[in-house]
Amino acid sequence: MDMIAYDGDNDGVVNIHTRPIANSLQLSDKMVEMNTAYSIGLNPVIKTPGISASDHASFWNKGYSAILLIEDDTNDFNPYYHTVNDVIAHFNIPYFTKSAKLAFATLAAFALNLDISIEHTPFASVDHSNDLV
Repeated sequence: MDMIAYDGDNDGVVNIHTRPIANSLQLSDKMVEMNTAYSIGLNPVIKTPGISASDHASFWNKGYSAILLIEDDTNDFNPYYHTVNDVIAHFNIPYFTKSAKLAFATLAAFALNLDISIEHTPFASVDHSNDLV
């Protein structure tokens, strides 16, 4: 998470930066899934290839899975970013709350191993109708 509290146009857009490194694409897919599953109400936009200008890039550089959840850094960039005016008074609190919920829901989905899939091979069908006599 980086810059998750500014939404100047109230459109709920968050960017999820990812790359095909390790399981990064699956992480970003899971984040989009959690937004839908829990009706968080954000509008995630997947950015592939994602930018490498934040802390997540050091993981990519070592071949580890990582994603970046960030405010809309394309169409609604925070004008207060890295200035003395980058203060809580400019937070969009509902947006910040949704962004935090999305991050924690995604983390919890993996921590609680909620990504379960069941696979099986069906048995071949057999006729046992004559066995009843």
